[in-house]
Formats: sequence, C-alpha cells, structure tokens
Amino acid sequence: MKFIIRLVLLVSLSSIAAMTVVPQKMPPVRIEGTYENLTVGKESGDLVGMRVMLIDGGGGIHAIVQEAGGGVELPDPATAKVDVTGAKISFKIKLAGRDEEETFSGTVTTAGLRLQRGPATGANAEKPVLLKRKRC
Repeated sequence: MKFIIRLVLLVSLSSIAAMTVVPQKMPPVRIEGTYENLTVGKESGDLVGMRVMLIDGGGGIHAIVQEAGGGVELPDPATAKVDVTGAKISFKIKLAGRDEEETFSGTVTTAGLRLQRGPATGANAEKPVLLKRKRC
C-alpha cells in the first residue's frame, strides 16, 4: 500500500514539475517604439544615421522617419502609414530632401528594428541596418 501511495505522489509531483518546465508562449513583440542609429562625427560634429518612430494611432501604425546624412541638425521628419504582419513591417515614404518615394521593410525585435531600404535582393539591394530600440 505504501508503495502505491509513493508512486502516485511521485507521478503527481513529476507532472507538476513538467508543466512548469514546458516553455511558455512568448508575448508578441511590441511594434511601437523609437529606433535609431544616429551618431555624431568626432571631428566634424555632423549627424549621420536614421531615427524611426513607430506610433499607434488613427487605426494603425505610423512611421515618423528622419535620416541624417551630415550636418549639425536632423532634417524635417517624414511620415507614412505602416503595413504590419506579425513582427514584419513595410512602408513607402518620401524623406526630406529626396525627390522620390522610397520603400522600406524590416523586422522588429526586442533589440531593435532591422530595416531594409529598397529590394532585399538584386543588383540594387542595400545591406539592412539595425536601428536599436531606445527606452522611452
């Protein structure tokens, strides 16, 4: 009789331990946030890099984008509606000082936004850049 009680107790404890070890489903990555890789040149003092703010409003996600290619100030921001599928985003935007609209696509992670300008493959493909997530 003691053996059966011990066996039942062991099986019960093992079941409880197994349930706590099973990996829990991770919550989805929060799309909204500020992502950037802006740097200041040590000698020139020029700003270089990009800032992307993804905000929720008006029934969807919107991007506010600034891209600095030199100079002491950030250019005017540009805005665009963002298409979101899971952690993947895409948008078309006409940046300040540019003549044409550009396409961007990327993946949001807890570390940041890996952003691709233009097509991901082909002769004109640029390397994606990692814009680090900034704390609010």
